[in-house]
Amino acid sequence: MLFSIIVANYNNGTYLPQLIESVRNQTYSQWQLIIVDDCSTDQSKKILEPILFRLRQENALAIVSLLQYSGKI
Repeated sequence: MLFSIIVANYNNGTYLPQLIESVRNQTYSQWQLIIVDDCSTDQSKKILEPILFRLRQENALAIVSLLQYSGKI
């Protein structure tokens, strides 16, 4: 059974590598990670680029980038 992990991201780029590594270190291996980026203004997308390339080859990661900020002001 595939387990989906959905993470909302807004300006948490610094912590994304740790998050992904933590997921990868789990004992259950049938997972996919979906990161929903809510128009981050930090370097989230740039930080994710090399990780994204590697994990996409494993079909384990998807990034959803919202076109408009949807969080509360």
